[in-house]
Amino acid sequence: PRKYYDKPVSFSFENKSCDGFISDISRNGCFIENRESFNNIGQILDLVIPGTRFDGNNILKVEVVRLSPIGVGVKFKGIKKRKIL
Repeated sequence: PRKYYDKPVSFSFENKSCDGFISDISRNGCFIENRESFNNIGQILDLVIPGTRFDGNNILKVEVVRLSPIGVGVKFKGIKKRKIL
């Protein structure tokens, strides 16, 4: 079941960084409201959620599974360590 969730989020793909809001979340994924136009289901994003354990050295890897005029639905794929230079 999805739960209401109102958190800012930053994500990146193809050397592009964007911001949005997570409006709902479940164990398997979430919906990200944003102004970015996505073309491909299956696209992989790197997600950072400020104020959570995915805000520092950990990044959520997610896959776009649903496209909407107001955002995207994503499925959680895994966690990766952020490379700090």
